[in-house]
Amino acid sequence: MIDAMDRNERTIDSSNASPNMASARQLTPSACLDSKKKVVFLSAVHDFRMLKRGSIQSLASAMAKMGYAVTFISLRFSLLSLIKGDSRNFLLRRSNRPELVNGVLCYLWFTVVHPFQSKNKLFESLLRPHYFFHKRRKSRFLDDQLRGADFIVIESGQGILFSERARRLNPQARIIYRASDKLSTIGASNTLQSELEKNAEKFDWICLLSADMASEFAWAREKTFCVPLGIDADEFKDNGPNPYSASINAVSVGSMLFDRSFFETAATRFPDIQFHVIGCGGDFEAPPNVTFYDEMAFKDTLRYIEYASFGIAPYRAVEDASYLATSSLKLKQYEYFGIPAVCPAFAVGNSRNRFGYIPADKTSIERAIGAALKCEFVPAAKPLEWRELAQRLLCPHHYPDCFLPDLRETRSADLRNELSTANAPAVTISLILCTLGNRKRQLTRLIRSLADQTFKAFEVVLVDQNPPGYLDEILKTECSGLVLRHVRSDPGLSIARNAGLLAATGGIVGFPDDDCWYFPDTLMQVVSFFCQNPTIDILLGRTVDEFDQPSLNPLRMESGTVTRSNIWISGNSNTLFVSKDAIPSTGAFDEKIGVGAPSRYQSGEETDFILRLMKNKARPVYVNYLKIGHDQVQNAGARKELKRAWMYSLGFGYVLKKQEYGFMYCCYRIGRSIISAVWAAARLRFVYGLSRLVWATGTLIGYLTAKHSREGI
Repeated sequence: MIDAMDRNERTIDSSNASPNMASARQLTPSACLDSKKKVVFLSAVHDFRMLKRGSIQSLASAMAKMGYAVTFISLRFSLLSLIKGDSRNFLLRRSNRPELVNGVLCYLWFTVVHPFQSKNKLFESLLRPHYFFHKRRKSRFLDDQLRGADFIVIESGQGILFSERARRLNPQARIIYRASDKLSTIGASNTLQSELEKNAEKFDWICLLSADMASEFAWAREKTFCVPLGIDADEFKDNGPNPYSASINAVSVGSMLFDRSFFETAATRFPDIQFHVIGCGGDFEAPPNVTFYDEMAFKDTLRYIEYASFGIAPYRAVEDASYLATSSLKLKQYEYFGIPAVCPAFAVGNSRNRFGYIPADKTSIERAIGAALKCEFVPAAKPLEWRELAQRLLCPHHYPDCFLPDLRETRSADLRNELSTANAPAVTISLILCTLGNRKRQLTRLIRSLADQTFKAFEVVLVDQNPPGYLDEILKTECSGLVLRHVRSDPGLSIARNAGLLAATGGIVGFPDDDCWYFPDTLMQVVSFFCQNPTIDILLGRTVDEFDQPSLNPLRMESGTVTRSNIWISGNSNTLFVSKDAIPSTGAFDEKIGVGAPSRYQSGEETDFILRLMKNKARPVYVNYLKIGHDQVQNAGARKELKRAWMYSLGFGYVLKKQEYGFMYCCYRIGRSIISAVWAAARLRFVYGLSRLVWATGTLIGYLTAKHSREGI
């Protein structure tokens, strides 16, 4: 079937397409806005020919009217779409062949099956290979269009899979990621988030619909801009007569995050209001004063909005959806027509014309509708037109209104002053340095690297677990120029770190090992990151040796968000910096685990610490440019290597159980270790292979015995 589909593709004559310019990656403003250039859109949800229209179609239409050669390629369409009832199903017979519509070359790519998200974690992991193969699926039309493009706009969704392909085929094109939604909010697979972060360097810039989404892209802050929604005034004129017969009418348009329970409550509480639901994706049982409409053309919806008493954005409750306050097209349209809106509280934003409720809370829904009926509309600022926004999408760095707000303003004045002076007296960063044993040489190296920092507003909380007097010489000769707090504690790394936290006074806390070292600009990088990204609570980087080669455990190469699935490769405690406000006042580190703990679990304390903070809504980010020096782990001999694998794997298994990863995930990790052992044996690396088997065994035992540890080992 696939071969037949490929044969149906019609080769497009691209002789008139503008060639890629050698200087395309350094375009001037006039070159950016050259209407002879070619723009290719990749969308996994929309087709330009669909009845309903999103902002991505409006941008494509505006560019076509401006004279650009525009191609709109619609992805993620397969037999599964036909079964599910995709809005593009009516285009099936026109798929896999280009069609020119209103100046835009449209193409719907139909495949047998496309990757999809599963709520079952095990099934989701089994689906990951499909993403790998899908992004390599052949399409001559797609490749030809990518090769000939000057600009490639990839919308949130599965278009991300083709970013590496686009850059490989067209090194000179400007590739733009248009973040219309957070991937987590729309329930996209974690694989897409990983692909986005892995291919971050492939994008020239990232354009957000809402500045409230910026924290999701802290790892690419320097090339992130905000290009909001717009409206073309001419399209909103002459919409036709009033379609309503009732005196009070409420309208809802669209299906994104649609919450049917809102109407079950609202229509019951307000029987005199006629509720009109357009294109929600299907009827459901509702009171008689709810009228359903199929999807209709964009222009046809406008009279339903214009003559409504108020509009509704019935989003269901989801985490981190406050960005919808500025990225919701329906809310923008309600405001343009001068009607109040009822929406969840998280989507109200700063608008005085919106009235928020708590999803599923009947009382708050009733109050919101009552307030909307009584309100006097407050005129809102006129939005930009799509033509103006199209220019900003292609060249956001030439428009100051696209720059993200200076988030540093949310930090204290003291913090900003510390950035501008190398000798600021206030303490901003507390470095909790725990030391034990014969580490004088390494400790001296670290302290000297701290003395060389360009950023000076920090303190060292030295948690000493050595015999009294052991560090006196180092304290006298090496620490004289540092702000130092000398603290003593009982044995155990977690115990020591908790003692250090109690003594720390800085707003940011770091946890260097006594055998690492910092580069001169390390702390300046850290404080600058937190200043620019105040909604991020945890920063992680990577360790390198003196030759700038990765050291310690294998690390991810791409910057990005830290999740439960990738935390195992996202840095280590040497590279960990945390906003102190995110740390609980008691019990930060689990004192039952970690090096020197009074249990068999001799690792995992920093991972457990981060995961616990994440449960409390702390937001972690990994950046590959933050480097901390650390020597390579020396080969200590087979016996010591196996002993270390055993001790650390027990802690790993403990954390898996404590953090509720599930037994199937534990088996998945054990299986990986066994496969690694077999592969090592095949390459005659017998000691390493045996260590992986030991790791698998220790992981299982640590997982199975973790329950007893909570009862007190």
